[in-house]
Amino acid sequence: MTEPTVSIVMPAFNRGATIDAALASVRGQIRPPDEVVIVDDASDDDTAARVEGWADQLPITLVRNTTNLGCGWSRRRAVQAASGDVIAPLDGDDVWLPDHLSTVVPLAADESTIVATRYRRWQPNVGMDLHASSARPVPPPSEQPAAILRDNFLFSGSLARRTAILDIGGGSTARRADDWEVWIRLIVEGGCRAVPSPHATVLYRAHPGSLSVLDGCLPEE
Repeated sequence: MTEPTVSIVMPAFNRGATIDAALASVRGQIRPPDEVVIVDDASDDDTAARVEGWADQLPITLVRNTTNLGCGWSRRRAVQAASGDVIAPLDGDDVWLPDHLSTVVPLAADESTIVATRYRRWQPNVGMDLHASSARPVPPPSEQPAAILRDNFLFSGSLARRTAILDIGGGSTARRADDWEVWIRLIVEGGCRAVPSPHATVLYRAHPGSLSVLDGCLPEE
């Protein structure tokens, strides 16, 4: 069986201080990606220049928004510009451990599978709790359509097949919790089901500017 190709998608707005660490973690993968699609969301810092500095080390495609559209639109543009079988999201302030892709990509067996990536929450100069997992339990398949409406049990960096995401509209346009809307549509409308990764492979950077730590997920719904 041929291994699926992998596209990393990354929306980035003013991530000049952190995006080098994110891309270095991509460069250090045991299983390298087939492409890296980054959408610079009209940053007013050196995010784009730092991305271009990795062009000789990673297969990068840089897309630039002329105005700030928000995380949802930017991630959606990245998915639409991607060509890989599997979409692997990475935020510009998070870091992958070296075995991330080699662990989770083989679990993305078909279009009906979402791989629930596990992570550790960390903060520079503070550290992380190695004894506590930040990942929510993945409910049994039959319970997932109801469960995902109550609680976003999937990390924003979870994996899905590109064709499955395109089939439910290509992504979300929300500025916050855009990933939750995508998981809802994939599970409820698309009939996908999530399978858990066996261990944590992502370091999730906790800081005040992170949209995912703000209150009010999908407030308009």
